[in-house]
Amino acid sequence: MHHDEPSITDLPVSPTEDRRRRTRTYLIMMAIRLVCIVLFIVVPDWWKLAPAVVAVVIPWVAVVVANASSSLGTKTDRVTRRQIES
Repeated sequence: MHHDEPSITDLPVSPTEDRRRRTRTYLIMMAIRLVCIVLFIVVPDWWKLAPAVVAVVIPWVAVVVANASSSLGTKTDRVTRRQIES
């Protein structure tokens, strides 16, 4: 029976780096929303519908994605659980 030993590459991302990644993701999605708002102003007729829908939905998606921590379900967590169970 072979037990997986955790290594330095299996460790989760540091909280500072994780926060930086989530902030960057959120800001990119908000920039996309800003582009959609500008497109809504510029685009004529019924074509306004596509950027309007994206501009309304993207804040919710951005918050959900930005709040998802990368530390969930890491290999280190699985190894620790497996070691405790045995």
